Amino acid sequence: MTNTKSQSTKSRSSKPGSHHSKTHPNKECIICTDTRSSHHFPDVPPTAQCTHDSNVCRRCLRAWIKTSLSTKIWTELSCPICAAQLQHADVRALAAKEVFRRRYDKLTTKAHHESTPDWRWCLARGCSAGQVHTAHTLRFRCKSCRKTHCVACGVAWHRGETCAQHQDRYKAQDAASRRVVAQTTKKCPGCACCIEKSFGCDHMLCSRCRLEFCWQCLTPYGKKGGVTRVGHRRGCEHNEAGWDGN
Repeated sequence: MTNTKSQSTKSRSSKPGSHHSKTHPNKECIICTDTRSSHHFPDVPPTAQCTHDSNVCRRCLRAWIKTSLSTKIWTELSCPICAAQLQHADVRALAAKEVFRRRYDKLTTKAHHESTPDWRWCLARGCSAGQVHTAHTLRFRCKSCRKTHCVACGVAWHRGETCAQHQDRYKAQDAASRRVVAQTTKKCPGCACCIEKSFGCDHMLCSRCRLEFCWQCLTPYGKKGGVTRVGHRRGCEHNEAGWDGN
């Protein structure tokens, strides 16, 4: 008798329409045009401002948000149908978790910090920390990496120098560097990239644009007879024909 009841119970529970089965009507995504079960679609449209139905599948919404973060300003993320702006909660609900955490949420957090009065980012290489700097000093000390920099100059802390002294020293060093570059390099006649000759003959090859030219007179070897030392500008030690560039 017991076995009969058990079999009867199993038979009833396996019938279609029992409480164990759920039906999901199919819908067509208006972006990918795939017909999918409705549980592949959000229950509501992407934003509270949308006046249309939820007719874009979750997969397409995730792809839309990921692409938009690569091609738009993060504050301009919008519904792919009506262009209503997506809010933080909308993106959190619709984006892939990694995209939201590593990209969108990171950008919103950065913007929030930068809108905070007296917020400063650490300038040390490899450090992404920041903090509010309200001290009456130009010396910023990062609480994370402990490195210091000058708030006014935007460089590592110049111990023993005022900002004016540091800037004067920097300008002098920069001018000296420019003089060295001017004395030891020449600009490629093709792309204007600065090239330094360390050894070898005067037949140069630009590593950027691949132009071949003479180091002495900068004549491209593409000119007729250039390779055979004919066509160099007047005054060049490789000039044999007296060609003056015309």
